[in-house]
Amino acid sequence: MVEESFVRTESARCLQCYDAPCMNACPAGITIPRFIRMLASGNYQGAAEVVRTCNPFISICSAVCPTEELCHKNCSRAKIDSGIRIKELHDFAFRYDNGKPINFESNKKVAIVGAGPCGLACAFELRKMGILATVFEEDAEGGIPATQIPSHRLEQKRLVEDLEFLKKFGIRVQKKKIKPEDLESLKKEYGAVFLAVGAQHSKQLGIPGEDAKGCYPASEFLKLAKDKEITHKTLGDDVLVIGGGNVAIDSACVAKEIGCENVTIVYRRTRKEMPAWKSEIEEAINRGVEFLFLRAPVKVVVNKGKVSGLQVQKMELKGKDDSGRPKPIAIKGSEYEIPASAVISAIGQEAPNFPVKMENGKIVVKDFKTSIDGVFAGGDAINGGMTISQAVGDGRAAAHAIFKYLGGA
Repeated sequence: MVEESFVRTESARCLQCYDAPCMNACPAGITIPRFIRMLASGNYQGAAEVVRTCNPFISICSAVCPTEELCHKNCSRAKIDSGIRIKELHDFAFRYDNGKPINFESNKKVAIVGAGPCGLACAFELRKMGILATVFEEDAEGGIPATQIPSHRLEQKRLVEDLEFLKKFGIRVQKKKIKPEDLESLKKEYGAVFLAVGAQHSKQLGIPGEDAKGCYPASEFLKLAKDKEITHKTLGDDVLVIGGGNVAIDSACVAKEIGCENVTIVYRRTRKEMPAWKSEIEEAINRGVEFLFLRAPVKVVVNKGKVSGLQVQKMELKGKDDSGRPKPIAIKGSEYEIPASAVISAIGQEAPNFPVKMENGKIVVKDFKTSIDGVFAGGDAINGGMTISQAVGDGRAAAHAIFKYLGGA
């Protein structure tokens, strides 16, 4: 636990930059210098209110936000000695959080589909503008923090704290599945609709055998593990995880946590190209996860309907792909088989197929507006899956776009 003495000393180091790079790097738009200034003066509750005004998920983000890739990385103080430990200061501030309810209301009606960080952040921001939105969710409130983020990264009590805070503001979630064909009726009933539906569908590998027993999309695997519906006995001791992002890392760490002896991440590029955060990769290494680089899956080997192995092909990096990253090229005749008791695919997610313009599994937006008038979208549904703080930032920004659309200032 962060001590008060550390907080006072660390916050005093802040340079209070004009046009602070740390603030510009925060997807949630937190006024970081202001909250640090309040900590330095001993106004801890004021510091908490500054953060909470921008981010209703102060507790969750203090645990899982990758500050080393965002605000801390961009801190001006690092040019002198070392960057301010913003994450630790953030974590200290939330202990003094005391949300105050908002009572004024507007007659404007907004429907929000999805009660994850993006949808609830949008509802929170609209509430501050007097609009009490109706939030629909078919699954657990809280989205990915509730259903997929492993317990070693996020304690359940943090999610509960943030959801309880939102209830103080009158924000309630209706347990209801909104299907793509329901969008038209929602439009008729509400002045605006916000699609915060996430990227729920795992991309398929597109190789033979991936429908065999023992193959899991990462999102399904993490949810089953969170609900304790998957065991060491179910997975076996030779687990392969395909992918190089944070979801692949989470899946591998969870498999180790469950008790699987040999867990290997298979990635078609090298460690240098992995999109996963450095801290997450190091966490996986510390937990005993192995890595197999420059390998791509060719087919899942199946025996009696169940996974028994994975055929992979060696790769080499040549030139650049469309994204500018080194392009993996298959080496002919290099295929071989790796034994496996389970295969987890973590190669990306796609948004549900709502009747709006979509490209590459993502909803296409301009200023959060979709191709249908009055329908907005944000979060993982438009970017394929990023950070919780990015989802919060999208929700806040979309709320302002919706407010303007409905005739607000």
